[in-house]
Amino acid sequence: KYLKELIKEHPESEFAASACQLLGMPPPPSKVDSSQSEYDSAIALVNRDSTESALATLKRLTKNPKSSIAPQALYALGWVFEHKLSKPDSAYVYYQKLRAEFPTSTFASHVTLALNGYQQAQSDSAAARQRVEMAVKDSLAKIAASRAGADTSRSLSTAHPANERPVQLQ
Repeated sequence: KYLKELIKEHPESEFAASACQLLGMPPPPSKVDSSQSEYDSAIALVNRDSTESALATLKRLTKNPKSSIAPQALYALGWVFEHKLSKPDSAYVYYQKLRAEFPTSTFASHVTLALNGYQQAQSDSAAARQRVEMAVKDSLAKIAASRAGADTSRSLSTAHPANERPVQLQ
């Protein structure tokens, strides 16, 4: 009686399978997780370089935050953008979403290094951009000062009588 109740109440547990065996019954049917098979299909598409189709499937899998496959799908989306499509900005968006929505997921812990690296690269890029802008402004200011100095010296030399040579008549 208790074994049948165990099978009825917890058909997915390993104990239900053992109870069925003890009772001489076939094991309870296991539920096939369709999202897992969709995920597997999407990864197969990525491996065949059919990234657009894979991305559509992976995005659909992230729509249900209660799905057990959602964190893995977010990780896969970020990975595809980072490694297959060389779009770190898009990868960053999916990695951030993964860490925000599933902070305790093992996949969230895997993206921490990538997120930190991206943020550092952005910071370095902004600092480099600022240094280039300052160098350009400095160079333009020096060029403008140089031209202003040349114009001033030219106008002074032509206007000052001491710098003029007398014309000799023969």
